[in-house]
Amino acid sequence: TLPGKIVVAADVVDEALVVCQVCFDAVRSSESITQICQDSCHGVMCAECMSSYLRVCAESAPNAIVSRFLCPICVRPLNMQRLISTINTCVNESDIRAHEVAFRRRVEASCEMLCPSCHNTTNLLTNAPNVDAAIDNKMHRTEWPSDFHLTFPDVPDEVIATCVRYCNHDMTADALLAHLEQAVGRDTYIDFAQSLWWYMYDPERRASLFLAAAKHDPFEVTPCCDADVCFVCKRAGTHAGQPCSAYLPEIDDMAQCPGCDLMLVKGDGCNAITCFCGTCFEWDAQVIHYRLKARTVHVLASHRPAFEAVAAFLRRRVWQRKYSIFVVGQIPMFVLHQRITNLAPVLFYPPWSTSFRTHLEAFMARRRVIKETAARRRDIQLLVTTDLPQRVQELRLVRLRYAVTQPGSVWRTSFKACVQHGGGGGGSANWSTDEWMFRISIILVLVLLAAVFSGLTLGLMSLDKTGLDIVIATGEDPKATVEERINAKHARKIRPIRQDGHLLLTTLLFGNVAVNSIMAILMADMTSGALARWFGAGTGERSSCL
Repeated sequence: TLPGKIVVAADVVDEALVVCQVCFDAVRSSESITQICQDSCHGVMCAECMSSYLRVCAESAPNAIVSRFLCPICVRPLNMQRLISTINTCVNESDIRAHEVAFRRRVEASCEMLCPSCHNTTNLLTNAPNVDAAIDNKMHRTEWPSDFHLTFPDVPDEVIATCVRYCNHDMTADALLAHLEQAVGRDTYIDFAQSLWWYMYDPERRASLFLAAAKHDPFEVTPCCDADVCFVCKRAGTHAGQPCSAYLPEIDDMAQCPGCDLMLVKGDGCNAITCFCGTCFEWDAQVIHYRLKARTVHVLASHRPAFEAVAAFLRRRVWQRKYSIFVVGQIPMFVLHQRITNLAPVLFYPPWSTSFRTHLEAFMARRRVIKETAARRRDIQLLVTTDLPQRVQELRLVRLRYAVTQPGSVWRTSFKACVQHGGGGGGSANWSTDEWMFRISIILVLVLLAAVFSGLTLGLMSLDKTGLDIVIATGEDPKATVEERINAKHARKIRPIRQDGHLLLTTLLFGNVAVNSIMAILMADMTSGALARWFGAGTGERSSCL
């Protein structure tokens, strides 16, 4: 706001000037409109701009379409009663009211229909009340009309607050009807809603509530001829218990509005349709939906009792499940609570209070110790047990280094070389395996040669020339057995060799000594290598620099 001063006659009167946020002209605060849509609205407009804005809204609003009047500053839905109640002191009050009437006529035309008796267009909505008698901003039940209290004497305060919220565009008409059905009752909530739009002032709120209630109770009475009509299918009379689709003509290009269930027929134009209630939908999709709905109703009409029985069974099952969860499941807790409540006066007052408190503290102390012990055990398992294998490997490596690196150790050079070579630092694993197999093969050959040399040595040392002659003579005896003859045959073959036996015996002895020496060296080398591999694997290192 911009402060200013106006000089009137001889007196100086301080009067604030404000700037219109539309035309940016400075006007008197008494001639401006502030707090347009709500108390926190920062909009400021002059009466001329508000009159022009309302005229544009009335001229641009489609006829018979439920259009909302939006705040020109905040662009949020605005209750018409709030606007009219703030322009009583404006110079353009008559123009604003005229534009408001034109806007109302276009919006409330969505509730018109053709009377079947006089064939004149009639509006099923009653005339709007005066601004002062409207309930759009009345939060207390004492401010509501007395006629309303005579019809509904026991109206809860929460219902009144909900109605005021609806009038201020804080909830939809369907949500209001759902709340009224629970608060007022299923039998009377439609009558309660009809009484509400009699005392509402905002045209959009009145038309939206009427169209929403018409989906639940479409039967109305025309004010011109008192004729019974169905607002949904636009037919004379009532058809209670039967859907409107059963009385509608078979038209291929017919669709039903998903918002207000009004039947529509399109002549031409695009597929984007806006219904009288303000709902926008796609024409082709709703035509297909209506055809499917009509065929479904026709096919399932004979099975209606079965579906109602299944629906009743499912509702009963849902109720039983909720009862078992929210009621039966809470019984043990409720019983325990009652027991504790009954025991509290006995346990917490003398003479039981001291003993009970002592035992309770002892029990809680034991429980605390158990929990702390379990926590410490978990910490030990996490910090100690998980690192134990690594610690063992490190200890083995330290001992191995200490044993091998001692001065004068006979295993120092060979063991170090075996550990480094066994780790595979300079060759592949396949080459190391082949080397080991080759060494084992050599050892087996040496063992075989040692056995042969030992056998020949023992044989030559046990049989001399005289013994061979005795064996041959025994085998040549006619009375000799078969075994003695075979031994004599072998002795004849050995006797030429035994004649030069000293040289052969010496050769066999030297060969046996050489084989045993080579085998001992290979066994010592392989033993140190195997130990190195075992210790290296135990310490977790494939190559150790000792």
